[in-house]
Amino acid sequence: MPRRKSMERKETMTRKLFKPAFVLSLFTGISAALLLGTPQAAASHIVEDSKAPTKTRLLMPIMDPEQGRRIFIKKGCVTCHSINGAGGNVGPALDAKTKDRVMNPFSFAAKMWNHAPGMIAAQEKAFGEQLHFTGEELGDIIAFIQDDDAQSDFGKLVVRKKTDGKESPRIRLIMPIMSPERGRKIFVNKGCVTCHSINGVGGEDAPAMDEHTQEKLVNPFAFSAKMWDHASGMIAAQKDELGEQLNFTGSELADITAFIHDKDAQNNFGEKDLTPKIKKIMKKMEAGDDDSEDEKKK
Repeated sequence: MPRRKSMERKETMTRKLFKPAFVLSLFTGISAALLLGTPQAAASHIVEDSKAPTKTRLLMPIMDPEQGRRIFIKKGCVTCHSINGAGGNVGPALDAKTKDRVMNPFSFAAKMWNHAPGMIAAQEKAFGEQLHFTGEELGDIIAFIQDDDAQSDFGKLVVRKKTDGKESPRIRLIMPIMSPERGRKIFVNKGCVTCHSINGVGGEDAPAMDEHTQEKLVNPFAFSAKMWDHASGMIAAQKDELGEQLNFTGSELADITAFIHDKDAQNNFGEKDLTPKIKKIMKKMEAGDDDSEDEKKK
């Protein structure tokens, strides 16, 4: 396809690694529940089975609830979200109501993405611009909103005591089963391929998703941060080309992540994988590009 003029929404994504607590190789049949804590804490248990591994390696950042508390205030999250009744009411309250709440990082990414238009509009109204986060910052915020000890005196005029780092916050992350084959189908059927290409097949509005161009280690929270930071441009492109914003579940994002990091799953990806509906959309997009080029020549 000819290269599309993507204007501001065609952005080069920076790739950074974050300080790891540990690294996981996920398997197609794995469901891992991870107990993360302060820098001294490690995984409490990981449950695996013996099925063939995917090529996706997840890098989990150190999650610090005390740092998350500071970021929650400094970034301005508290302007829209409350804890212990302190804060705004534009967004839902983020009190840690249970001690062992389970969080799927990809479901967190999906929620941020699906609610991006409203959240960005609220941020622009409150701060004059969209808030941006690193993967490390999102990990710390998640630690804070799931830790009732870190929230216990929030909103009170007290000085926080520094923790010695020996006690782990009660945070449980559950990793979904990640399937590159399901991800391959979702990548096409959802319309991701209309903007992102693999093996030269697909759109050129956004970066190619070939396995060799991706980071070898994936921080799920960094993944969330990238989706969030590029949300405005990506959603505008989706509405322009597909007629609406794409919404995802956590499982769908996990499967897509597995696909774009799996060389074998991408090996024979080609035109044959495109559905008639997607081919029609891409043909229309190509025709629109040609019309735009003709207009410029006049």
